[in-house]
Amino acid sequence: MHLTLRNANDELPRLNQAVQAFLDSHSAPTETVFATHLAVEEMITNIIKYGYDDAGPHEIGITLTREPGRLTIAIEDDGHEFNPLNLPAPDTTHQLEKRKIGGLGIHLVRNTV
Repeated sequence: MHLTLRNANDELPRLNQAVQAFLDSHSAPTETVFATHLAVEEMITNIIKYGYDDAGPHEIGITLTREPGRLTIAIEDDGHEFNPLNLPAPDTTHQLEKRKIGGLGIHLVRNTV
């Protein structure tokens, strides 16, 4: 599956529908459906929110491919370079009120996918 999105939050329902249709067509297990939606929505939302210095239109491409025992998610955009694997893990030992805001979405993605 390949989908090109505009860098706008109103594209998220279309993204979710396309991802769900792809997963349904491959009879993906519930755990895979949950993890895929979490990862895709978190990454695309972060690109829309933080990826650009301007409010102009940009395209975000997402490709899902399935091979035996494997689902690959590829996301391409022309925003700021960012590798979520380079981010340090958030400190989850403190009380919620004392934690720094941000980083939990990527933490969930890294630990789910």
